[in-house]
Amino acid sequence: MASRKDKEALGAYIKNLREKKGFSLDQVCEGLCTSQQLSKLEKGEKATSKLLQDALLERLGVGAEDYEQYLSPEDYDRWEMRQRILHRIIWAQTEPARELLKEYYCRYAKDSEGSPWITDRLERQFCLSAWAQIRVLEEAPDKELGAIIDEAVSLTMPGPWEKPLKEQAFSFKELNLLLEAERYRRGGPLAKHYKEILSYMEASGADYLGMAKIYPKAAYLLCSSGPETTGETEEGLLRYCGHAIEILRNSMRLYYLWELLDLREQYLGRQPGSSAQIGGGKGTQEIFKEKEGRETSLKFSNTPEGIPEEESDDSAYVYRITRAWKRVLETIYAEFQMPKATVSYCYLYTEKGVSCINDVVRIRRRMLGMSRKALCDGICDEKTLRRLERKETSPQRAVTLALFERLGLPGTLIHTEMVTASPQARRLMAKLRWYDNNLETQKAEALLSQIRSLISADIRCNQQMLVQQEANLQKLQKKTDNETYRRRLQEALELTLPLEVFLQKGEKYLTYQEQTCIQNMMQGMDKESEEFWICMERFQEMYRPVAEGDLLETVNGIYGFIMRYVQSELGNHGEYDLSDQYLQLLLEEDLRTYRMPSIARCLYARWWNYTQRKQRGIPTSRALDTETELSNCIQLSCLSKLTSDESFFKEKLQYEKEK
Repeated sequence: MASRKDKEALGAYIKNLREKKGFSLDQVCEGLCTSQQLSKLEKGEKATSKLLQDALLERLGVGAEDYEQYLSPEDYDRWEMRQRILHRIIWAQTEPARELLKEYYCRYAKDSEGSPWITDRLERQFCLSAWAQIRVLEEAPDKELGAIIDEAVSLTMPGPWEKPLKEQAFSFKELNLLLEAERYRRGGPLAKHYKEILSYMEASGADYLGMAKIYPKAAYLLCSSGPETTGETEEGLLRYCGHAIEILRNSMRLYYLWELLDLREQYLGRQPGSSAQIGGGKGTQEIFKEKEGRETSLKFSNTPEGIPEEESDDSAYVYRITRAWKRVLETIYAEFQMPKATVSYCYLYTEKGVSCINDVVRIRRRMLGMSRKALCDGICDEKTLRRLERKETSPQRAVTLALFERLGLPGTLIHTEMVTASPQARRLMAKLRWYDNNLETQKAEALLSQIRSLISADIRCNQQMLVQQEANLQKLQKKTDNETYRRRLQEALELTLPLEVFLQKGEKYLTYQEQTCIQNMMQGMDKESEEFWICMERFQEMYRPVAEGDLLETVNGIYGFIMRYVQSELGNHGEYDLSDQYLQLLLEEDLRTYRMPSIARCLYARWWNYTQRKQRGIPTSRALDTETELSNCIQLSCLSKLTSDESFFKEKLQYEKEK
């Protein structure tokens, strides 16, 4: 049970968000609970289920993917079952997905009389959404799919079009269901509904990732209806297409990207002067030389991050670059035997960074070599701790937080890399990561200074993040040597976890921040040292069960960050086969979950392994063409706006041509 203090803190947070958005109690709670119940929640007089809590927060625009959160055994089992259903849908395993969904529905989603928070509605809505996606994979008729989606919509959104959308509060999941309902509407979709959802998103203040989850889909469904149905000119539809593509580029996501590029190519190809004829004979290198020679104007997108987006009035050039991006996506999808089109929306329901409180306490205590008596002294009795570790009890929140503090973990059950209630700090952190990726160190340094002023450095994990970011910037600016860099990062790590604990064999639980500390620290180590290779082994041990199981989607961000480095170093040391195994998994995972950031880097690493085999006379099962592979890397980096990567791949291609 939550303590009074925790309930008050959550209630105040929800109330502040609601008032900032300008929503009334009735707007936020409609279809979920009564206004009286929400009022009691805001006053800290009432607790609620995690499912309803999440639904209310999502309606208020809170849905970050970079959270780490800790659940009781009961909530964790329910979460895990949902993720396994989603995994099977993502992998188009329809029969296993169907069976597991049936079991989940019987266990959690049947009607429960007297449920004051109507949790069963949310459970049934999840089940209907998953069922609709399964039936899409099984090629069910539109009439059946429409009936499933209409029922899902009615559970929390009674009469959504009876009043203007802007007067209501909907989560991304609910907006997606409205789009699906429109797609399968009897008599055909109404373009005005698509436009209303697009306007709603533009006015929502959603972050770049939130925009990517809904706006591109709505734009695609609108634009694919054509000028006759929508009442828009082709130029107007092109603007929707272009804005949606830029949102996806800014967020580095692939949701409906191929479809939008295909539509833009079609519309531009039909324009007077025939962009298709103008650009038909140009190859990849000519297109990118043209890009370099152009004066490109920049404007700032309407995303809160203010990431610049490219703008051009040269339709012939836009046509050529659109076709180049579309073709490279088609090439990669074909190689991995995956559909070009976006076939599921499981990414809306995948909850990342979730751990069971009881497992974390047990694993972390053993890692640190602490006895039960030492851990629970002054917090709870040994019997309680023993029962907790065996999952025979759900600990009180106050007990959990005290145990976490003693184990070097954040004193909260939900957090990002920072423990802060400041939405501004979290948004600045997203921008800082962008500038880091593109080596824009001065901008990153300015943002770090702003973040420092918004968070408490007295909290150990916040201090850990700040020290690590400072060390990384100093390295990028070449103001420090490898040994100083490594030592500084070890100091950051050991604010919460001694390095020697990680180096020991055995089951591990590390926060994302601790993992990034170690991965960055490895870059400053002697690559031939025993310490370095023990770190390599420990990360592989940690992630082997995840990679072989059904929950990789729930950790794919941190998994990709860690294992891209591991595979790279394996390749550097001649372990090409193992390196390629990791690359295959990383590429498949990114494509299936519609993530762009690392695809180009993985393709480059695969090509690099191939060239090393050739130089050493090691037989290979396939041949890779250097110009094709590096050109694909260039296009993908340009598409995802990773300018430093794009420059690197161009230089590499030029070097290979001149050899």
